[in-house]
Amino acid sequence: MTTLSKSKYLAGCQCPKRLWLACFEPELATEAGAADQGQLEMGQEIGRHAHALFPGGMLVEEEAWRHGEAIARTRAVLEDSSVPAIFEAAFEHDGIRIRVDVLERLAESSWGLREVKSTTSVKEVHLDDLAVQRFVLERCGLRVHSTELIHVNRDFVRGEGPIDWRSFFSRVELATEVTMRLAAVPERIAVLRSILAQPVAPGIEPSPHCFVPRACEFWEHCTREKPADWILYLPRLGASRFAELRAAGIECIADVPDNVPLTRLQARARDVHRSGRPFVASELADALADTGPPGCYLDFETINPAVPLYSGTGPYEPVPVQWSLPLALSSAKLCGWLTTVRLAAPTLLRAMFRPSLADRPPLTSVKLAS
Repeated sequence: MTTLSKSKYLAGCQCPKRLWLACFEPELATEAGAADQGQLEMGQEIGRHAHALFPGGMLVEEEAWRHGEAIARTRAVLEDSSVPAIFEAAFEHDGIRIRVDVLERLAESSWGLREVKSTTSVKEVHLDDLAVQRFVLERCGLRVHSTELIHVNRDFVRGEGPIDWRSFFSRVELATEVTMRLAAVPERIAVLRSILAQPVAPGIEPSPHCFVPRACEFWEHCTREKPADWILYLPRLGASRFAELRAAGIECIADVPDNVPLTRLQARARDVHRSGRPFVASELADALADTGPPGCYLDFETINPAVPLYSGTGPYEPVPVQWSLPLALSSAKLCGWLTTVRLAAPTLLRAMFRPSLADRPPLTSVKLAS
């Protein structure tokens, strides 16, 4: 019997084909890039900081591939009533393996299930996440009295001193919502096991579901034979409209009929694919007439860390950190690092590069990147 981790269970909830490929042909996945790795590390950092909410908690340190040892360690800590919380507690029931972010010891031999997320709100997938964890915990004999999601508080603003983690996090009780999903978990597990018993991957076509709740790592593999103007590449195409076009046998953007309702941007994309010529707005030349040359063009970069680095900033707030000021028709390029001050971006930028604008053409174009 193939064991299922929580992540594979959730992958199967998103797409049975994703689960099958993850279990039997993982080499077909696109390698995680720097952005994906950064997001993973950010989530791990948030999880570690949440430990501060449970002083005296004990970490089960055994790695994922030492699950049996982690379970044994968890059992030992469960029996130690002096430990108020267990981090990364390991459990398994019927081949479903989980590691609980935080298992909080409550009164009367009951426990609190705490899942930590780096998001700023509760999402639908979080309920499925908590449901499968609670299912395993209860089948392992634990009384789960409370089920919480701990997420980043979007309204938090860092002060001058160290971060107050109790203010940084929001704790949301979701016992009722999770209970409503518990009954469906065994049936869903049975369905996923039947999929894994198949000799080949399910024949599921890529669609908008590949990005909900997160982008699938097998996207490039599953779309390798799609045309360059595949209809799903239409900007902001909804799942229902995609299904309508597929049902009508339409696969290429250029083939979308004129009588199909499209947004202005989608219709523009269709016309470009039909004509083979780029779109240039008729008013573009007039709009650019006053921008030079000669002209200075500001480009500045931002960071948006989940854990704010500077006082006066909040989670995921963009903070300018670097700027450059190229002069059109010249190789000259003025650049530098911004100091870290709590000012609105335009005020901060003006203060930093005003000396660079002396005796130069007006600043006529601004580009913001992150």
